[in-house]
Amino acid sequence: MPPHVFLGYNLGEWLTLFSIAGVFIAIISWFVRKIILDPIRADMKADRQASDASNVALMSTLDVLSKKVENIGGNADRIHEEQDMRLDAHDRTLTRHDEQIKNLYDMENKK
Repeated sequence: MPPHVFLGYNLGEWLTLFSIAGVFIAIISWFVRKIILDPIRADMKADRQASDASNVALMSTLDVLSKKVENIGGNADRIHEEQDMRLDAHDRTLTRHDEQIKNLYDMENKK
């Protein structure tokens, strides 16, 4: 058995087998890429674009909501001031009515 023979095949036959196996592996990997990986990548790209668009829409909605909340806070302060002034006016009116009732009661008891 010559030194360039291994498992019954000479060096040229081994190179031919490796070449054929390499071509088959290249063809199979190309089919896998075209049939499986490319559609998955396209779906992932479309999903990423859709999520980017929804993120932009969400951010704009949050900005609008934040502005509305700020306006509500300003309106609430104004409304609280108005309510406080009305409450003060009612307190003064009640105090005046209490004094009037006391004066009438004192006048009635003096007779």
